[in-house]
Amino acid sequence: MESRALLVNFVWACALYVIGIHWYAQWKRLNHPIVILSHAAPSVVAVLMTYIFLIRHGATVAQFVTGSDEGMGLWSAWAGLWPLLLLATCGSGIAQAILIIVVSVTREWRAWMPVALFGAAMSGFAFSTVLSTFPDA
Repeated sequence: MESRALLVNFVWACALYVIGIHWYAQWKRLNHPIVILSHAAPSVVAVLMTYIFLIRHGATVAQFVTGSDEGMGLWSAWAGLWPLLLLATCGSGIAQAILIIVVSVTREWRAWMPVALFGAAMSGFAFSTVLSTFPDA
């Protein structure tokens, strides 16, 4: 998988983002369930891709794993998850963009701006990471 470096960078960025945004939310006394919702899609993508590609050494190209039942199972799982994760990260990015607009016009919610900005950035990073790992036959 040629995008393994991109995946590793995404996983590290997601881990640092989750730790940092929860520290910020604790400091500003923000509602943690909403903060969790803001990073749910990128976090799920990071966990699933780490498991499939980094831990289990799955491949995005079916021909690379044709001799292995486990490899074909991982490829098949990725082929089924790929469109769902692409839609989830796209939806997450749109929701973050709406949150940025709402936070920009509502003075009482200004403390949420870093959550919205970093959430949008991580949703975009997750979208591009999923997009770059298209399951190919």
